[in-house]
Amino acid sequence: ALLPDSYGEALLPDSYGEALLPDSYGESVPAAPEVALQEGLNLLLLACVQPPGQPLRAYAALVEPSTTPVRERPAARLTWFAEPSELVYEIAPHRESRVGWYRCEAPAGTHTLHLDVDAESVQMWVNGAEAAIRDGQVRLNAPVVDVSQVALRVEQKPGVYAGAAIRQPVRFECADTVLPLGDWSQYALENYSGGAVYKKRFALTHEQLLGEVVLDLGVVNTTAEVAVNGQDVGVRLARPYRFDITDQVREGENELEVTVYNTLASYFSTGPYESEYVFPGQTVSGLLGPVTVSFPARVTLAAKPVWEGSFNSSF
Repeated sequence: ALLPDSYGEALLPDSYGEALLPDSYGESVPAAPEVALQEGLNLLLLACVQPPGQPLRAYAALVEPSTTPVRERPAARLTWFAEPSELVYEIAPHRESRVGWYRCEAPAGTHTLHLDVDAESVQMWVNGAEAAIRDGQVRLNAPVVDVSQVALRVEQKPGVYAGAAIRQPVRFECADTVLPLGDWSQYALENYSGGAVYKKRFALTHEQLLGEVVLDLGVVNTTAEVAVNGQDVGVRLARPYRFDITDQVREGENELEVTVYNTLASYFSTGPYESEYVFPGQTVSGLLGPVTVSFPARVTLAAKPVWEGSFNSSF
């Protein structure tokens, strides 16, 4: 159903048919050492057979003979995908309209977007308003306040459809913004691996400073670095995310700064580097809280003997 019936016989000559399949499910056998291409459209059929009970992974690339790659373990972003080639793999030669629509979300604070699109032309809208694209960049008049909707209209080149038109992930530059505590992957940052800085001012009274002052960040994914009034307090890599801030706080207003880093799971959860080893829950990121400041009192415990004198027992 993918190709017209009239192409069927020309796609798979009998003399090449068996050679397209693996030999006893071992190493693949090439169909022919060389295939002469004609000027214009050439029809290609690539047949892959999955060995029973084994996964099948394959990548195909059209390259010039002088740049034929050495066989290596299949992986995303293989070097030959980035090599220039005059060959075009056209999967829809009779398509009249080559327009694709792409949509994504921009995190709060976004002021600049970076695009790497292989297309005839590109248009962008942010929250319904068209934005000018210059040299692959979109600079907004002001940072967006909330998570925003981004739409791209792409006039595609022949053979460059769907995700192939977006050569690199869209990158966002963000200004300082306000986000609630919680999983930042719920705020258009689901593929972001890196850090975020949380700031908060709080006031303490003289009476609250008479004993210890302890900061508890609650749940953090994954590391937390704390500073109070510009003084470093410490770093925690795992629970409990609890810090003694007695020596850093003062009477009156105090400033808390928490820097949180997540893991690379978010980065490897999608896109050209997607990994099958990212499991549910691993992309939850940020300062989830609840964040509390407590004032534990010092208590002295003295042990008293239950019986005075010696205690004898006999059996």
